[in-house]
Parts: sequence; C-alpha cells; structure tokens
Amino acid sequence: MSVPRCVPWTDWHEWRAVFHGLYASDEGARRGAIARCATWRLRGGVPHAAECTATLVELDLEPSSTTVARLALSAAVVRAVNGVADAGQRGETARPVAQLAEAAGLPVWLVDVRHRATHQRLPSAAVLRGAAAALLAYFRDRYWEPQRARLDDLDAAATALADAACARRKPGL
Repeated sequence: MSVPRCVPWTDWHEWRAVFHGLYASDEGARRGAIARCATWRLRGGVPHAAECTATLVELDLEPSSTTVARLALSAAVVRAVNGVADAGQRGETARPVAQLAEAAGLPVWLVDVRHRATHQRLPSAAVLRGAAAALLAYFRDRYWEPQRARLDDLDAAATALADAACARRKPGL
C-alpha cells in the first residue's frame, strides 16, 4: 500500500479547475488559476510542473518587450528546464543538463535557450515566448494530461465499485 501524499490543493476538483484555468483562452480564468496556484505555493509541496506552468502563464499575460520582463521570463525558463533536468540527476557524478533534458523528452533547443539566458546574452523576447510556449505544451503533455487521465480512471473505478455495491444491496433494506 502506498503512503498518502500531502498535496496543496483542497481536492481534485480544485486541481482540475486550475488545470483548465491555466490552459484556458479566457484571461480571467487564467488569472484565477494563477491566484489559486499562489495559494498552493503558500501551503507548500507544489509539483514543479504546476508551479512552472503557473509562472509561465502569468508571464504570458504581461508585456515582454522590457528588459525586466525578459529577465523574468528567462528566469522562468531556466527554472523550468533545470527542474525537469534535475529530476533525472542520479548518482555521485552530475550528468549534463542537455542529456538529462533529452532523457525527459524536453526539446534540446530549450536547453540552449537556458544556456544562453544563464551564461550569454539575454535571449530575445520572441525566443523566450517560443520557449515558454514549448514548456507549457511539455508540462501539459507530461504532467497535466496524464494526471487528469489518471483521475478520470480513478473516478470511473470508484463509480463502478459504487454501482456494483448498490446492485448487490437487497431491496427493502
């Protein structure tokens, strides 16, 4: 039996609402989901993918032409790439970020953007926006959608168990 894990969301309905809000086209829904993620951060234990998604969406709602905005987006890209790569870091010897990112299915060009933002000239707003969009797609495909699918499976299994229990129940009791 697995040990229960403490999560920052109240229930899975809240988690789903945040997922849908972060990827919504409506700005109000996106801002609401960002605010809920801020609450999660206060509680602690926010998964890396959820935290990075909220940050990238928040920065997507702001203009990116200023140097400060580019610095903020660069930091978000660096944190996202490092977090994905660090999850694969095992053993006594550190492996290259590019190797770890590739093993995690992250496009290698994102590692190049991370490297430029960390060690060279700040990437352009257009490059950073492209990196943010690619990371949002990565987190949707690698974290949000698989978790949603798992929740759907658990909901279906719980419903089937409840239906079976009701069917076995004798009438008149």
